[in-house]
Amino acid sequence: MTLGTVGTASGWDDGDSAAESLLAQLPVWTRNTLFGASTSVTLHAGRWLFRAGDPADAMYIVRSGRLEVISEGGSHPSGEVLEVLGPGAALGELALLTGSTRSASVRARRDSELMRLSATDFASLMRKDKSLALALARVLGRLLAGGGTPRSQEGPRPAVIALVPLQHEPGLPGHMVSALEHVVGHGRVATLGPEDAAGAIDERYPTDADAAFAQLLERREHEYDTVVLHADILGEVPLRAEGWTKFCLRSADRLVLAVGPDPQGLRRWESLQSLASLATAERDLCFLDVGVEPLVARWLGAVLPGRHHFVQTDPDRIFADDVARMIRRLTGRSVGVVLSGGGARGFAHLGALAALREAGVLVDRVGGCSMGAVMAALVAQRRSHDEIVDACRRYFIDSKPLNDYTIPRTALVHGRKLRASLSEALGPGSIETLPMDFFCISADLIAADTVVHRSGPLWKAVLASLSIPGLLPPVRMDGRLLVDGGILNNLPVDVMVDAGEGPVVAVDVMRDFASEGTRRSSRFRRQRVRRGSGAPVATSIEPPPPPIAETLTRATVLSSWRQAEANRDRAALVITVPADQTGLLAFDRLDAMVDAGRTAARTAMQTAAALDQLTGRHRTGEAAGPS
Repeated sequence: MTLGTVGTASGWDDGDSAAESLLAQLPVWTRNTLFGASTSVTLHAGRWLFRAGDPADAMYIVRSGRLEVISEGGSHPSGEVLEVLGPGAALGELALLTGSTRSASVRARRDSELMRLSATDFASLMRKDKSLALALARVLGRLLAGGGTPRSQEGPRPAVIALVPLQHEPGLPGHMVSALEHVVGHGRVATLGPEDAAGAIDERYPTDADAAFAQLLERREHEYDTVVLHADILGEVPLRAEGWTKFCLRSADRLVLAVGPDPQGLRRWESLQSLASLATAERDLCFLDVGVEPLVARWLGAVLPGRHHFVQTDPDRIFADDVARMIRRLTGRSVGVVLSGGGARGFAHLGALAALREAGVLVDRVGGCSMGAVMAALVAQRRSHDEIVDACRRYFIDSKPLNDYTIPRTALVHGRKLRASLSEALGPGSIETLPMDFFCISADLIAADTVVHRSGPLWKAVLASLSIPGLLPPVRMDGRLLVDGGILNNLPVDVMVDAGEGPVVAVDVMRDFASEGTRRSSRFRRQRVRRGSGAPVATSIEPPPPPIAETLTRATVLSSWRQAEANRDRAALVITVPADQTGLLAFDRLDAMVDAGRTAARTAMQTAAALDQLTGRHRTGEAAGPS
């Protein structure tokens, strides 16, 4: 294990410690004693501090940078990140306290500086200082209360973002800084570019460039909430360009690779890969004026980003809006909307989205199940409200896509008309090229697993999400046999929340509808019991049995009732569309359901404590939903 430079500790700034860290629980004089007995360790990005099973020979405190706690093995080839640690965090103290080996591995996500206290010095301090022992007991108690295992968390928001331009676009850094200032607070964003790096070398460290860069970044991190590092892969400032780029890659919490239609871009990436391998930070792709599917696919395959964004540089207004949307996602402040399944009742999603826009909520991400997947796909294509309503009228009312009945060997409906309608309505494009982030879910009929669609033909993924078992035939896709995702997860809030990109709004068109059906059935049964001892039960009080298509549709969404209830609790705002007489296949009720969705959203937002969270930080540029 190679660590880097080791020196003597020189104290600590109280402001660096995290509020819930071990340090925050120690008196100042105890901290000073701790630091006086420690040595300073510099751990470069991608290097391991220790591995699971290693002997516990020291404890560490993060002074600057980011480290990730990793559980190696299992279903994740490169290990599962359990926790991300920032300045003020302590690690390794419990292994010293219990005398056990390391229970997990720790690796530097970016260049980090740590304070190291050896096992011998740790034991000596524990004997002399009761406050340290008490603080450790509290940490251990919280860990045991949480089940004895580290708690998974998103970790610190990216404080250092490295912009790596593989395409010339002079305006991008400025727009990024402007958007960041709006999101994290005016005046709290700094940018460092090749010119700043060259100046730092000339002024203070003429021979040690890395030390100069590190000092420069450390000063900016103390002064600002977010720092944008502008790498120099294009060689705009030749002086020490490669050294500065390496430093940017090693020091960033998040890498943003800006690429465009320039054919040299992929070659530049190939030359950069040896440097990028030094970094473990998440990668984002920012496509500048790129929408051609083959080129997008090539870039996604080459970079394997955590997420990607589309930015149109002309006109400037759209450029700024697109960049602002990317920044909200980068900083975990983007609003996502999840739309439930529910047949024709799903038209209410359009009214709810319109009401959100009217309230100033900017929607950056959409996802859904079944009919919610159809609505989300149309929104992700950035169509206007009127355009989506017209498409729904044409493809779900006028064309009657569910009346091509067949001999029921696999389904009641052949499905050819629905396939044709979706293919025409959504076009031949892939999910990867949508201007907004989108997902939908289906269920694997053989493996009994939820399938999350984030790539592949858009219309086919939506068709799979919409294929109600028994009503429509299963969809064969990527070696799977797929049916309506409502069987397993009709309101997939969990899928979006787990991405950690910001608050989520859930629009549920089925909860009250299903509850009302249950109440009606219960009421009729009670009437039968009360009258059963006397006159025969009048057949007029029994609800007529629904058609088979309605029964199959209702059964599909009811099977994931408990999952939907749990997911509602994870949303920042839940919009519930009340029950009415609209059946699940009553597509002619389009306008009525749009109005119902708008009314339900307005009602939910009147009392929602989360509304300020959804609107206060998301007013930059155009809204991404229907108008």
